[in-house]
Amino acid sequence: MEMFGFHFGGFLAWWAWRTIYLAKLPGITRKLRVMIDWTFELFFPRDISLVQPPPIDLLRWIHLEKGEVLFRSGDRMRAFFYIRHGSVTLTRANGTQEILPAGTIIDQSAHDEDGRWHCSAVAAESIDAVVFRDRALELLKTDLQLVARPRKLKPAAPPITPKETPGATTVVATPGGSAASI
Repeated sequence: MEMFGFHFGGFLAWWAWRTIYLAKLPGITRKLRVMIDWTFELFFPRDISLVQPPPIDLLRWIHLEKGEVLFRSGDRMRAFFYIRHGSVTLTRANGTQEILPAGTIIDQSAHDEDGRWHCSAVAAESIDAVVFRDRALELLKTDLQLVARPRKLKPAAPPITPKETPGATTVVATPGGSAASI
């Protein structure tokens, strides 16, 4: 710090800077508030944290790569899962394994009366899943039950038949990717 052509450093510069800053503040209450704040900072570390509760996601989409753990045996059950794509390997306490394909729901049947999973679930391949948590989970545990419906296949479109025009050449694509003239 430089003042009146002299260079100051250390404690003297720190003290002078704060004194000048306080002198420039308008009003006694503001000066007093800043002095109290600075005094507290001398004895206690600065609190820079802001604590906010996490947002509540009732439904959440997650993606796991092969080998990632969805839950382990003994973990507290905090959600139900619907496997949208991919498959999950469910390993029971006795060592038996079951592959759960896409469309499977992992719910009450996989946890015990203490609310802990009695099996482990690991992604057998890359999976996308829907996680049911908080209020949605409570509703599903008490009043509702998830039931997987069989997927309905869209009906195949009727084959397109070329219109016959006398003297015209019709080109039709064959499964091998080549074209044939009729």
